[in-house]
Amino acid sequence: MITFPNDADDSHAQCYEASHFSGYKLSVAAVNSFQVTAKTVLSHMTLVDNHYGFAVNIVCPGDYAENEIVINDSYMYGESISPDCPQNGEGGFCYTGSKYGMVIGGSIRAGKLPHNPTTSPRPHYKIKGDACWTGGYTMNGNKFIGFEGKTQMGSDLYAFDLNPHASDFIQMVRATDTEFIDVDDEAFGTFYDPPSGWANVKDCGEFPCTAPWNILMQMSDTVFTGTTPTFAEAASDSF
Repeated sequence: MITFPNDADDSHAQCYEASHFSGYKLSVAAVNSFQVTAKTVLSHMTLVDNHYGFAVNIVCPGDYAENEIVINDSYMYGESISPDCPQNGEGGFCYTGSKYGMVIGGSIRAGKLPHNPTTSPRPHYKIKGDACWTGGYTMNGNKFIGFEGKTQMGSDLYAFDLNPHASDFIQMVRATDTEFIDVDDEAFGTFYDPPSGWANVKDCGEFPCTAPWNILMQMSDTVFTGTTPTFAEAASDSF
């Protein structure tokens, strides 16, 4: 699903919301957005067994204009009992890729049309411009369920991923009242060094941009149940 403001409603330039959507076994992303607005709000979503649950960016109204992405009261499930390769791949489909609750993108200077007419801008969460100085994520009352490191096919199964196209800056994530159910040490998130391929004239010059080295996530009033990471006790208040 791609969410976008209604051009006929002037208030959507300040804030718009999409809610009560479910996404199941989607091979790209269940919920996408990449539009010009001061606030994108996504709430009461149930996203199960997808490559990405949330893959949301925002186009800042101005380089230093305040803006944010808000995700409220949503459920992100890592996997379901339905097989990814039924009948050993003879069941009509076979998905062997990774799965994440959400991919962290951010506030960008240029976005996407809701319905892309060409293949170049795809996937919808692909970033093709520089980051803005302001922005970030605010997350309230969300649940991450069943992220245990590996999918049934042996690929990554993590709660968080970084947008693979965000090279120069990723804004802060602030989360409150988050519950992690059956999420272990390995599966909290995938964080990595900047790819050497970013060291080119078009992107970052001779040295790769360093956004993946500068990730800040602040979580408060966090609950861990079921399979828990080793840091759960120390992080139950905030981390």
